[in-house]
Amino acid sequence: MLVTIAAGQCTLTIDDGYIWSISRCGAVMIMSVINTRRWLEEFVAKCEKGSSFQAESYQRQTLIKRLINYFPDLDASTLQGQLQEYGLFQPREWKKMKKIGKALEKERTLELAQKEFRRLQNEWQGPDVPIFIFPITRAEADEERVSTNKSGVAYDHIIFLFVSPGLPRESLYALLAHEYNHVCRLQHLGISPRDLTLKELVVLEGMGEYAVKEQYGDKWLAPWSSMYTVKEAKQSWKRLFVDDLQLDDRKKHNLYMLGKTWSRYPKWIGYNVGFHIVQSYAKANGTIKGKELYKKSADEVIKGSGFSK
Repeated sequence: MLVTIAAGQCTLTIDDGYIWSISRCGAVMIMSVINTRRWLEEFVAKCEKGSSFQAESYQRQTLIKRLINYFPDLDASTLQGQLQEYGLFQPREWKKMKKIGKALEKERTLELAQKEFRRLQNEWQGPDVPIFIFPITRAEADEERVSTNKSGVAYDHIIFLFVSPGLPRESLYALLAHEYNHVCRLQHLGISPRDLTLKELVVLEGMGEYAVKEQYGDKWLAPWSSMYTVKEAKQSWKRLFVDDLQLDDRKKHNLYMLGKTWSRYPKWIGYNVGFHIVQSYAKANGTIKGKELYKKSADEVIKGSGFSK
């Protein structure tokens, strides 16, 4: 149930006991990391009392319905499918959710993410956006998109992190920093992810992972960042990307970014190329870091890297 309480000049919006937003003098400040523990408990309770065959519907009722207002152009089923594609647990995994939820709570996952988010926000002078953290799927994970213990997706106005218990603190921070860097850049550019060209997407992903390197060091970089050498990345850039940089079809972007087995597109090649481009640019312009870097145009970054030759 959504309840709004007015107290003087301050208005609190509360959903099922959790502060959702605070409005003061016409401004809205969203509580960044939203506590979804009760949502998971509701989902599990419905599955226990009802039919496991209805688990997909129960997930929409308890989780997706609370998120749908952020996506006015999507229906609940479409949003649910998108989030599952990026790593949201599958409804049929419901029996594990109570245990996983308690483990994440014991590890203070939400509190750690909130504290690190505030640090990054201050350093990058970025926007305040809601962050939702859910258990990651273990059921038939798409190995070309979802890693074994964490995944995430950022829109221009919201972040989703999908994690498992036992995730090292720095690994959680790296995931958060990568996705939040996307939000900062998207809002600076004033565009939605669905409007990105291939050129913008490659640089966006490269910036996200370079932010991880800058904040936490090479140890916490994604495996795809070192999957190919700079020389190999340059060869793929010229052979596969240069002629298609204005491509704006998100479905076709996946082939360039994720690659495909037994095709001319190596696995994770777009992400790797993007990281090498941004790293090359950063090395050539050592005084540019953090909030200044994500504000640079894709053309400027590519031109200032070793990939423009």
